[in-house]
Amino acid sequence: MKPKSAGCLIFLIDNDSGEPLFFLVKPNASQAAYGIPKGEIELNEAPIFAAMRETTEETSLEFKVIAPLGKVKYKSRKTVEGFLAKYKGGQFKCTSYFDHKHLGNIPEVCDGRFFTYKQAIDSIMPAQRPFIERAAELLRRDSYANL
Repeated sequence: MKPKSAGCLIFLIDNDSGEPLFFLVKPNASQAAYGIPKGEIELNEAPIFAAMRETTEETSLEFKVIAPLGKVKYKSRKTVEGFLAKYKGGQFKCTSYFDHKHLGNIPEVCDGRFFTYKQAIDSIMPAQRPFIERAAELLRRDSYANL
């Protein structure tokens, strides 16, 4: 069975433009594409709790989950379930590490930042683009920005 992961797409509303900004992370310096902070769902763990745990570990940001974004499937057949979350505070800091066979104990992500819609669409890995598109549609349609 292919692994299943879950993560949160954190957003905030830009004070100047009124447009949403989306927080994405870069898994490592050699990878060009960004993605949502995410990780594997543990045995008997609900996807929403895995998403919250992984997003907290990889970003240290404070957020509130407000809506499901559905699932995407990679070419490798790995499935990722996404959740839309509103930014509540904090500064980016990865607190989750893994043991790399050549580099030792390194952070799971090397960069994290907020992007405009267009920047996010251009920067995110193609398999995760639907998360940005779905989030933008939800934010246009519903009043999540005021939560």
